[in-house]
Amino acid sequence: MNVQRSNGSTRIRRAGPLLFNCSNQTFQNVNSRTATFRELIGLKVGDDGVGSYSTLAPILFKDYEGSFDKWRIFRNPILMKVYSALMRGIGSIEDISEGDVTTRTSHQTVESKWGVRHITPGAIAMAAIYVGFIYLFLRTFITH
Repeated sequence: MNVQRSNGSTRIRRAGPLLFNCSNQTFQNVNSRTATFRELIGLKVGDDGVGSYSTLAPILFKDYEGSFDKWRIFRNPILMKVYSALMRGIGSIEDISEGDVTTRTSHQTVESKWGVRHITPGAIAMAAIYVGFIYLFLRTFITH
């Protein structure tokens, strides 16, 4: 289990630029990452310069509008891309057609090895947890 979690975390960090539709330089550079992802991970800086984070990051919502919406939570296309990168490989989110979120791969994947046939609430939860890893990765370097 530890090996799978480690492999998943590494795969998601490597897929970061594809997940967020940004350059590798933006994803790896602290200043660029701060400017690009501050809002997405829910960082709010007060007048005193102290930052705090939202309990539920906007990254979890599709078309986030500033408040909790039970019809939009866990529907961000990034979650599907995270699931696909984990279960089908990073190639499943590279060079995708406009309007598509992912593509199927022809080689054997974790998805095929495990016999996954459809997305379940557990799969969505798993993707959200890995988005949490990305969230912590981004948050680790963004302090204010």
